[in-house]
Amino acid sequence: MAASRYSYITTLHPATAVHGAVKGSFLNPNDVNLITSKGTRIEIYTVVGETLVPALDFNLHCRVASISLVKVQGRSTLSLFVLGDQQHFCLLRYDAHAKQIITEASDSMEEKNARPNDRTLTSQDAQGTYMVTSAFTGLLSIVPLVSPDVKGKGKSHGKATGRLAEKYKPVVSKVSEFNIKGIAALDNPLAATVAVLFEEENAMWLKFYHIKLDDQPLQHMLTIRSTVEFTSHMLLPVPQPYGGVLVVGEYTIGYYNPIHSDTVIVAQSMDAIVVTSYTFIGHQKCVLGDSLGVLYLLTLSGSNFVDEVHIQYLGEASISSCLVYLDNDLLYVGSMQGDSKVVKLVSDENARMSINDVQEFANLSPITDFCLFDLDKQGRHTMVCTSGVHRDGSLRVVQSGLGFLERAVMPIFGVQNVFPLAIDTEGRQHNALVVSTMAGTRVFHQADATSKAMVELTALADLEFNVPTFDARTLANGDMVQVTPTSLRLMKASYNGIMVKQWQPPAGAVIMMAVVSDNYCVLSCVGHLVCIDIGHHDVVEISDRKMDHEVSSLSIMEGGSVSESYVTVGFWHGDNVQILSLETLQTKEKATVANAVPHSMLFQKLEDKRYLFVALGDGKVMHYTLNEQMELGNQSTITIGTRSVSLHAFAIHGQNAVFCASDRPTIITSVRGRLVYSAVNLKNITGFTLFNNPLWPESLMMMTDEAILVGYMDPIRKLHVTKIPLENKMGRRIAYHAESQTLLVGTSQLHRDPDNGRETNTGWIHQYDAKTFQELGKTDLKPRELVESICVAPLWDDFQQYVFVGTVLPKGEGDKEKHFGRVLMFHFGPDHRLQLLDAVEVPGVVYAMKPYKNSLVVGVNGFLYYLTTYRPEAALGERMTLTRKLHTSVLAVDMDTIDDVLVVGDYMQSISSYKLDTKPASAPLVQVARDFNSNWMTAVQIVDRHLYIGAEMSHNVFTVQMPAIDADDKVIGRDQMLRMDTVGQFHLGDAINRIRTGTLGDDIDKGGDEDEEMAEADDQAPWSLMYATVNGAIGTMVGISEADYDMLIRMQDQILAVQTPIGKMDYAAWRSFRNGVRSEPAKGFIDGDLIETFLTLSPTQQAKVADALTVPITTLQAKIEKLSQMR
Repeated sequence: MAASRYSYITTLHPATAVHGAVKGSFLNPNDVNLITSKGTRIEIYTVVGETLVPALDFNLHCRVASISLVKVQGRSTLSLFVLGDQQHFCLLRYDAHAKQIITEASDSMEEKNARPNDRTLTSQDAQGTYMVTSAFTGLLSIVPLVSPDVKGKGKSHGKATGRLAEKYKPVVSKVSEFNIKGIAALDNPLAATVAVLFEEENAMWLKFYHIKLDDQPLQHMLTIRSTVEFTSHMLLPVPQPYGGVLVVGEYTIGYYNPIHSDTVIVAQSMDAIVVTSYTFIGHQKCVLGDSLGVLYLLTLSGSNFVDEVHIQYLGEASISSCLVYLDNDLLYVGSMQGDSKVVKLVSDENARMSINDVQEFANLSPITDFCLFDLDKQGRHTMVCTSGVHRDGSLRVVQSGLGFLERAVMPIFGVQNVFPLAIDTEGRQHNALVVSTMAGTRVFHQADATSKAMVELTALADLEFNVPTFDARTLANGDMVQVTPTSLRLMKASYNGIMVKQWQPPAGAVIMMAVVSDNYCVLSCVGHLVCIDIGHHDVVEISDRKMDHEVSSLSIMEGGSVSESYVTVGFWHGDNVQILSLETLQTKEKATVANAVPHSMLFQKLEDKRYLFVALGDGKVMHYTLNEQMELGNQSTITIGTRSVSLHAFAIHGQNAVFCASDRPTIITSVRGRLVYSAVNLKNITGFTLFNNPLWPESLMMMTDEAILVGYMDPIRKLHVTKIPLENKMGRRIAYHAESQTLLVGTSQLHRDPDNGRETNTGWIHQYDAKTFQELGKTDLKPRELVESICVAPLWDDFQQYVFVGTVLPKGEGDKEKHFGRVLMFHFGPDHRLQLLDAVEVPGVVYAMKPYKNSLVVGVNGFLYYLTTYRPEAALGERMTLTRKLHTSVLAVDMDTIDDVLVVGDYMQSISSYKLDTKPASAPLVQVARDFNSNWMTAVQIVDRHLYIGAEMSHNVFTVQMPAIDADDKVIGRDQMLRMDTVGQFHLGDAINRIRTGTLGDDIDKGGDEDEEMAEADDQAPWSLMYATVNGAIGTMVGISEADYDMLIRMQDQILAVQTPIGKMDYAAWRSFRNGVRSEPAKGFIDGDLIETFLTLSPTQQAKVADALTVPITTLQAKIEKLSQMR
């Protein structure tokens, strides 16, 4: 069955890299907003006290190059100026009444015959009158942000004409500087001035231009007669009253002012630094951020002009791409290479400044690599990414799950359990909490159903307060029960409720454990199990049985009568899982869990199946199915967390579920008869219960070591991310070793010489437990050696999984430096540590390795090698024989294999496929087909033998297909190299670093039997891929049928017809494949992000789309929901 060539591509986790940020009143004139750009996304926060609160976010049909805020006359809020990567710009404002973004202006600066710069430089003057941009070689564009002061009007897009410039209409002017490194619009209210830093004749120069929007746009004003430092790379416009510009290099910072051209004050920096960002605090202080994440305070002093510059070390934060001063000593540090932060500037008694972290925002970018694995083979998939750069490196553990949304927090320490009560209320509305601690019992009461306040009581009914509570609840008959170590108490559920009756253990004995249902209580006491009827306003002992072993856990399943009710009991020894009849406490069924103790047990019915769940002390949860005879069957185990789990029954979205409280809380549900495990976005949950009243309807309560959280579950599954710091190292490559359940991570650490700025790296191979993510050990590499690839593969008839590591090893210094590499072979020894089996040096960088034909294929620069023999008896360095097979590539940056097919993604030559004959030791690799387009590849992945997906540097993804094949699966024209057909292409807007087969959805989410039947009808095999990007986005591509593709492509057009894109940017042009060599319309891909906006359209808009497609709205909604489950 062939795989479909049509792809549904969608974002699971948006980009998190912050490229730019600005501050101002955008949403409300009384609020201060921070606006950040993250690739194709704008996120807006509101400053509340010392924190940033998310307020609004939206996507644009462009990669955002720069943003700035513009003051529009007569308006109390600011507008947002956005410039895209294709030089399309727009001006946006927020309509608070309609609660939507309005596009005020939209235009383009694109010059079709001009050569684009490597990066776009922009600067806005302090008065907000113009924006200057350097996007093309030899051209500067000026966008007027205010209307001209004199009468008259004339279009001036293109060359300067001498006529008046229109508001928001770009004016383009030629300049003689071709290699511009920086621009700055100076703070000069009397004469608009722009400074230009450029390279010419192997030197750096500084030039100033006057800007006159009602005449020729640029007039040369001044060129600094001497060169500036050659490492200069940034211009900082200095606010008034000083004015002028700071020229920042790696060793010096110089101040220049065109009014006094001879005024140059140079400050020697403390060390060699590369400044990446800045923000001014007033006109005398400026915070600088460098490429290592260090923040400095630059202090300017002088009378009319700057005559002294002083630099002070502030502290370490993330490597910043932008800095924004938020007032009140708060500073926003936006980062593309680590977590963004809010820090506070503080000073000591000696007036020395430093920083303290206040708030952190998770950033996954750049994701250099990732792996996918199913730890217990139960369909619960985990993704682990290597994220961040240099000392901001980390592992990010990503799982698909549900989000807990807080309604309230009760800060209480030492909570062991919580039980809701309904006191003097109708309809069992909860208004009290029994909180059990080691020291005793506390009770909190919500006196007013409209108030969030809960008051602690010193007495309630006949409850005991001086001992812990095992269980408490309000019964269906209106009574209330409490079980403590000293007694079982039954009382009226009222404030002054008197005790109806109690049960006490024999003198000198205590109750060790208890569980309560609506009609029964089962407790463990002095080696006995006792069942008590509490459902008839009385306490009646039903049965008593002496047990052979100590009880570890209890759970009741009520039936129609006591003879149909059961208790499951966990024991510390023997047959440690038993189901007993409540009526007699005789064993009905039993099982043994070897080398483990049941710590929590639960009966629960999910869909039409009954289950017994058993939680063990090591974080594992077992489940059995139960038939009508209460017989256990189909035992299975999954790892939930690393510590003991407690199990709780509840319902979510009308369906029964199980909540697993642990260090990694999880919800278990059932879909089409199979269990689905959904992670929850919380950590270290110790307990769980339900709480329901008018103020907090259908709420869930989660217990932590420090508080009780009240909230509810978000019905939409999302990705939840956990950070594992790498101790100032950067993660480069990662692989999963299934046999040992271990993660292998190649890391590096950067060292910079403070005297000369020279950088060196040290590399390691780390091993992490894939269950606990604890580090198990590390392997040192040679000096300056770094990991470039990791692969897990068996060899020939040996079923052991070996670990192969490819490296780069620089040799020599300066101009004589050459890059070699090594292929290292490891296995896991008895102590669960990596043991080196062999190491072979190769003449180049080992960029990629993959299992292939029961061995290993290795990409070394442009050469392909094959592991032909392995002789364990030989000396170290002689055990592996790597045979060079082919050299047709520039650089084999990525590869993938399936059966006898090898696919290579080349640095410049797109995708090629190869085959190795049946005698690999002597046979060459044969190139079967290739894509003749020029694509600079970053990743490649095989969908099936004849369909491959690749990603390239210009932010595109594309699909190629092998030429037609005959019935024997042989390529027609085998003796000739064939041309692959491009059957899909799509501009993603972000650079993909890695593509891998798999999904983060549970196996059941792929669609089950219904989808398999549909796939067979279409004669197409379902497939799913995951990808990760430079900007920290995670996405998926899944195969869809041709019929679905045809319907969804029409649906895209209709959605765009009823909903004008923000910024009025051309969607077709945005998604077109373009790489500087060719530009072609998108095909073969469906934009899932756009399709899923259908669910957010108004009913009227949805109806228009459905009518145009002649498809019912419900059918479209079901189709989108099905596609979201497939991912």
